[in-house]
Amino acid sequence: MTTGLIYGFIGFLFGAICGGALLGPIGGLFGAVIGGGTGHFLGKLFHVGFAQMAATKPVRVTCPASGEDVKLRIDPKEAGWAAFHDDPQTIKTCPRWQGSPHCHRRCERQIDI
Repeated sequence: MTTGLIYGFIGFLFGAICGGALLGPIGGLFGAVIGGGTGHFLGKLFHVGFAQMAATKPVRVTCPASGEDVKLRIDPKEAGWAAFHDDPQTIKTCPRWQGSPHCHRRCERQIDI
C-alpha cells in the first residue's frame, strides 16, 4: 500500500508543478489529479514486478512450530497478485509440510516482499 501512496504523492507533486508551469492554476490542479493517479498506478505495477522477481528465489523464514530456519518457495504469479492487492503472500512449497501435515502457515506473516 505504501508503494502506491508514495508514487501517487510524487506524481501529484510532479503533475501540479508541470501543469501549473505550463497551463496556470487550472492546469496545476488537472496535472495534480492526473499525475497522482498515474503515479499510484505505476507504483503498484513496479511493486508487482519486484514481487514477481523476488519470488523466483527461496524465502527464508523461521518456522513457528519448530523454531528452525526454513526456505520456502512462493509462486511468482501469485506473489505479484498479492502485492497488487496488498494481501499476504502464500506459500507454494515448504520442506516442513512432510513432517507436519496440519501446518497452519503462520509463517506467511513473516514474508515481506
